[in-house]
Amino acid sequence: MDRWVRIFMTIWLAFAIMIGGAGFIATISHPIHGDAWIGVLVPLGLVLFGIFLPKFGRWIGNGEEAFLKEFLEQTLAARPDDRQTFSSSGKTIENTPL
Repeated sequence: MDRWVRIFMTIWLAFAIMIGGAGFIATISHPIHGDAWIGVLVPLGLVLFGIFLPKFGRWIGNGEEAFLKEFLEQTLAARPDDRQTFSSSGKTIENTPL
């Protein structure tokens, strides 16, 4: 998994646990009636989404890396670049018209 994806998912899960956990505890500390179930389901859903979305993405993309790279190269008229230049992602980014 890319470094930026890991950073984003760490931040996502941290906020989902901190903010959602506070809402979850506040909801279950009082009798639940009406639409208060949202305070239980949404925080749990956010945490589960943050855990299982990357796993699901890896599962459906398993064995497709070569195909996806070739597809992007053909669709975007892109080519692999082996130059070592600095960018925030560590990958070379060129902005040339098609």
